[in-house]
Amino acid sequence: MFLEYVYCNVRLSDMVWKRSTRQPRAMIQAARWVGRFHAGHEKRVDDLSLAFLKRYDDAYYRGWARRTLEFSRPLHGRFPWLTKICKGDQWFTPLVAEPPTVIHGEFYAKNVLVRRHSVFMVDWESAAVAAGEIDVAALTEGKYWPAALVKRCERAYMLARWPEAVPSSFTRALDAARIYLHFRWLGERADWTVREKSAPRFDQLHAAAKRLNLI
Repeated sequence: MFLEYVYCNVRLSDMVWKRSTRQPRAMIQAARWVGRFHAGHEKRVDDLSLAFLKRYDDAYYRGWARRTLEFSRPLHGRFPWLTKICKGDQWFTPLVAEPPTVIHGEFYAKNVLVRRHSVFMVDWESAAVAAGEIDVAALTEGKYWPAALVKRCERAYMLARWPEAVPSSFTRALDAARIYLHFRWLGERADWTVREKSAPRFDQLHAAAKRLNLI
């Protein structure tokens, strides 16, 4: 059991980027940790001990896209490209094609505790069996992370999970994972979907969809 407010623990998200060199180091360390975790659990996904975990399948991904499309109806004129993505399956094809592993599910910086030179993961209630790229996308999500740091995290993850050779499908799966996370939160609640605070999600979703040639 890890307690989130134990003395000397700090959430990775609570470290101030401009004041702390520990934050980028800890973020890269978290990426490396989850890469090793995914590698170690990839062959265990069929263990009976993990049967309780949710398995992300086609229906699961379609469900979040469908909810996003429904909740965003007032914004369809603003984002005319959204319908095409939501009504197709191509956006999540790279995810279901990846070898599944055990994922944290919400591997955001707020769920990474830093204690001195170690990192610990909390809030595992969203753990599931799915493509590991989802955790990488969560860790590096947000416009506040410098692009160079995001790339370093991605590389740390790749080297930790696949020390011999990185699959050529990684980049596409990572973009698909980013799209999934946007659908996941845009489809959570109708009032969240249409609030102005969610506008960056639509912009980032559009960018990822373009990289995958979906629009």
